[in-house]
Amino acid sequence: MSEMQTVAKFIESVRHVDKIKIEIGLPGNKQVGAYGYQRAASDDTTVGDWVANRIAGRLPDGTQVIVYTRSDKIAASHELIRFSRRVF
Repeated sequence: MSEMQTVAKFIESVRHVDKIKIEIGLPGNKQVGAYGYQRAASDDTTVGDWVANRIAGRLPDGTQVIVYTRSDKIAASHELIRFSRRVF
């Protein structure tokens, strides 16, 4: 993982690309792997798979990631990400 960015920038990149609100259990100025995606994940991807495939590998092991639904409730891992997408 060569490219790095702050947690705050990572969260902003997720919002920009995938239109999903997340929280990461790390300080906003901590450096993590860059969210290098240019295209949004498929709407039929589950929250759990999305976190495992796009988020977790860029963060230190065991880092808490919270994904929110459009209504600002915590999304369950079996829910589809289409219910978390929003307009920012």
